[in-house]
Amino acid sequence: MKVSKNCAICGDPFEAARSDRRYCSAACRKSAWRGAPAIEQPAELPGPVARETRVILGRLDVDLDRDHVGRAALRCAAALDDPNTPPGALVGLSRALPEALEYLREVRRTELS
Repeated sequence: MKVSKNCAICGDPFEAARSDRRYCSAACRKSAWRGAPAIEQPAELPGPVARETRVILGRLDVDLDRDHVGRAALRCAAALDDPNTPPGALVGLSRALPEALEYLREVRRTELS
């Protein structure tokens, strides 16, 4: 019986065949063995900000919860709205979000045609 879990290192969701599995891949398992710090999962944004982000991204006509790219786009948008995001990360996030959304739009266009 497979169990849905989140990786202890990168935080990505994965299907675990064993209930005691903690890592999504060999790379994450090796990182943990080498002593890499686990990435903290960002807390859910405070109420209105999280809802507003979802509403704005919902207007894009793409399925954000469909795959890892959509979930990454949601995390980018949430991090851009999070006041605790370091200023140095904002540049990369603001570049990554439009790229992810364009990819999702292209996937949607190819599915519709």
